Amino acid sequence: MRNTLFRISIIVLCLLTLVASSIMPIVPARAQSVLLVSASASPASVQGGQQVTYTIEVQNGATLNAQGLSVSYTLPSGFSYVSGSAQILLNGTVISTANPTVSGDKLTWSNVLLTGARNSNFYGMHTFVQDRCENGYINGQLDRVREAMGPGAYVKQLFYGITTGTSGPHACWVHFVNACYDRDLIPVVRLAGQHGGQYWLKPYASSPGNYSQIAQAFARIVNGLPQRDGRPLYVEIWNEPNLDLEWSGQANAVEYAQFLVQTAEAIRALNRPNTYILNGGLAPGGSGANNHLTFIDNMATVPGAMQAFDIWSAHPYPGNRPPQFNIHDGTATGHADVSIDSYLLELQRLANHGRKGVPVLITETGYALGQHNFPSLPAIDDHNRADYIMRAFRDYWSQWPEVMGVCPYQLVDPHGVWYVWDWLHTSGAARPQYDAVKGLDKAPSLTRSRVQIRFRAIAVDKTGKFTGRVDVTSGNLGSSSANNVAAVQVTARPTPTPTLSPTPSTPTPIPTPSPTPICHSIVRNGGFETDEAWEMPNTADPARYTTNMVRS
Repeated sequence: MRNTLFRISIIVLCLLTLVASSIMPIVPARAQSVLLVSASASPASVQGGQQVTYTIEVQNGATLNAQGLSVSYTLPSGFSYVSGSAQILLNGTVISTANPTVSGDKLTWSNVLLTGARNSNFYGMHTFVQDRCENGYINGQLDRVREAMGPGAYVKQLFYGITTGTSGPHACWVHFVNACYDRDLIPVVRLAGQHGGQYWLKPYASSPGNYSQIAQAFARIVNGLPQRDGRPLYVEIWNEPNLDLEWSGQANAVEYAQFLVQTAEAIRALNRPNTYILNGGLAPGGSGANNHLTFIDNMATVPGAMQAFDIWSAHPYPGNRPPQFNIHDGTATGHADVSIDSYLLELQRLANHGRKGVPVLITETGYALGQHNFPSLPAIDDHNRADYIMRAFRDYWSQWPEVMGVCPYQLVDPHGVWYVWDWLHTSGAARPQYDAVKGLDKAPSLTRSRVQIRFRAIAVDKTGKFTGRVDVTSGNLGSSSANNVAAVQVTARPTPTPTLSPTPSTPTPIPTPSPTPICHSIVRNGGFETDEAWEMPNTADPARYTTNMVRS
């Protein structure tokens, strides 16, 4: 009986719960915001009327982009915004200089771009199996990549020889992609044309600017490559097109951009999910029209070129510079294009042309034995490059959220031509850099994306300590705020006191001296006029004739 009553009670309780839930919507627990905010001021101590530089930082801990992000800063009372002073930087790239909306002391920037965080393995490797189209050899290189770089690592490989007549991928290309997926690796395939001996032949154009035939051939290659369980496939279109030797002896940015746009259109028309298009990574530096930044400028003149890629492929080669020489830290002075983050120069140029927040996949980088670009630094040998590349992964690329992955050039050239870059000996024995990076932890860790807003304000002319407030809201990631931030100590300007001058005493007038009189003998009238006389001129008393009696 007791058990029966217990069962009835349970049934009644369940029914009551169902009824209650039908009339009272369940309110989900409020998720903690993934947006972190902070603010600082420099200098921290000023005189009234001087300018203060503020920096607001918003960090995104979600892998999604923040939607409709609004950032507000409430200035201390009496402070005033300096118009035209704002800069918005996304992970080190200036993406806007727009003034905020000003309402009293409150400054607001709307629809601020903030990309998602990285929370995946960013390690990778460039394999070198293009001329050993053998399943066993391909498997061997991929096994060594998996061993050193861990699950989820990127693997780049060249597929070349594509012409307008190419009907689909070679069997070993299909095997390469499948073998990557088998090992939980992410394939990055570089599609290329034919090598003409002295240089690579540029893609075929049926008429100037018309690359439709070769674009369709590239699309056939992509369509024939496997894609498994929603895993991504990254497709790089060409290689270093700003080099003459990669474009029939004369690089041409407009031609490459036209080819890229048409090839991207053909691949996107396949409607293959999780297939992502990369530009051909540019060779950093160069001169004239071949300079990587000028090349981007000229590409941008072609409609659609800045939207033709999903990911930006980059080749940041640091020469013999250790990784601490980099743009992020402001230490790559003199030759910023020779650094482990020279891609920032390219991202800035893309942003200038309206393409902002694009992620980066480093598809080539590394240190070549014997390289000695900077005489003040040691030449590259097996040991210092092991240290440099290990620290580049561990201490730098790991901290930069715009970097999706890094594929150093290259695991091992079976023919020994490119041995100065090898991570393995042709025998399979590991070089020091292989072991150094292999020993690093490959577990994914969260690297937050960051947006910074910098601006200037004029301090109030009043002594005191002044702080502000940051408020951030997003349509999909919640809101966050920070109060009493960015403290500034202000000292009022002293009121000028007039200096009193002493009243001057009245000077005693100095009389103008009379001229010294000139003495003359009295002239007597020796005649009959004894009662008259002349008073001579030029004497103290002007001369005149008088009839006064003159004493003789």
